[in-house]
Amino acid sequence: MSAGVERREGAATALIFMSAAGVTLFADLLTKHLAFKYLDPAAVLPIIPGCLNLRVSVNRGAVFGIGQGMGLFFVLFTVVAAAGIIWAACAYGRSSRFLTIGLGLLLGGALGNLWDRLVHGCVRDFIDAYVGRYHWPTFNIGDAAICAGAAIIVLHAFLSPRERPEKKVPHRE
Repeated sequence: MSAGVERREGAATALIFMSAAGVTLFADLLTKHLAFKYLDPAAVLPIIPGCLNLRVSVNRGAVFGIGQGMGLFFVLFTVVAAAGIIWAACAYGRSSRFLTIGLGLLLGGALGNLWDRLVHGCVRDFIDAYVGRYHWPTFNIGDAAICAGAAIIVLHAFLSPRERPEKKVPHRE
């Protein structure tokens, strides 16, 4: 591959990665802003009865509310994770646009929740998915993007062709 083609491939990969992260971050912050501006904190707004409500809540911990009060730890963890995601996108992004999009979703979601922790002292959630009486923990667009990005990365790991080392056959004379 020529240097020009390689540069264009690298630029396309960077554009895809940054677009996925940027669109995710924008959508996450915009929807959180709108939810917390317009939804009554004491009310539940049914969207799909028996399945989906909008309901604002805050989480000072991590997934499922684990680690309440450990905000600084989660800020530092997210910064390290974001650096790792960016490194992975630079190191492996050219191998697959599918992987690049997954990494972008992961980064955008992580940055949206990092923004919340730094600016609001907690992560703002508003999507309440449920079946009957069983509710999934309330989440946001960034959380959904993190899950989708992680799923894409796992799928990529299982579906991408593996490079296999060549078998060395002993030479007979």
